[in-house]
Amino acid sequence: MSAVADHLGPFEVLKSWASFGGRQRVLRHESAACGGPMELSVFVPPGEGPFPVVMYLSGLTCSAMNVTEKGGFQRVAAELGLVVVCPDTSPRGAGVPGEDESWDFGTSGPRRASTWTPRSRPGPRATACGPT
Repeated sequence: MSAVADHLGPFEVLKSWASFGGRQRVLRHESAACGGPMELSVFVPPGEGPFPVVMYLSGLTCSAMNVTEKGGFQRVAAELGLVVVCPDTSPRGAGVPGEDESWDFGTSGPRRASTWTPRSRPGPRATACGPT
């Protein structure tokens, strides 16, 4: 666990580290809309808020960690005083039939919501998957 609190409201802190004077965290929450746990990363710049928020949505087979670990946005976000929220846009391991048979469907594919049928529910659906 992290050196900070294990929970921030409905969020479980999975990782937390200093970055350009601010703090980068990886969080998990239970989502009723997505039918299970979802992860996101949040960068908070140094200083006192309130801060403007930028939402970064990874696409295709990416998770929030792609931009968090490889994007290098933290330096500029710290300089500009921006919070950057990177939700994982793909429910993972949701049990949708065929979700892992192809790169472009299901667990992290771009057609995950448009290819679901009524019989593949309950579970993830094409909605905002926020904390419940």
